[in-house]
Amino acid sequence: MKGLFAILFVFLLTSCNWTNSENKNIISENPYLVGIWGGQGRLMDVNVTDKVGDIHIKIVIEDDQNITLSLGDIEAKNVKIKKANFGFEILGELPEEISKTYPLKKSHAIILLVLPEENRDQTDFSLGNFHLKTNYTFDFSMRVGGVKLQKTSH
Repeated sequence: MKGLFAILFVFLLTSCNWTNSENKNIISENPYLVGIWGGQGRLMDVNVTDKVGDIHIKIVIEDDQNITLSLGDIEAKNVKIKKANFGFEILGELPEEISKTYPLKKSHAIILLVLPEENRDQTDFSLGNFHLKTNYTFDFSMRVGGVKLQKTSH
């Protein structure tokens, strides 16, 4: 029984540090990501966009491999980055509603940073999507939007 608790404790310790170490590995392998990426996002559902408006999206990837993600005035928590076939996914948990006037009831954001396969180090914009979801896996009622992210600093 003590062995089981020891294994569980070690697992919990390593899983808590995973996000930071995984972020550092991806960013150190892809230093062209460092900078401030920002743009106006617009939800695909026109009726919801009319109520919520455009959503300012900002991703800051720092030299020390820290990442911050903001949607409107909300700063996401537990932000991480994952490799994807099209580029990268930036994932974050939203501690509150993006829109106070029209709550979307979504607590997770995924920004799809779409980059070309060649010459990624020379790219300073991304035509991508973003997803607002209740979790990182399946959400039948997720909100999808498009965003052009411009890299404004290196």
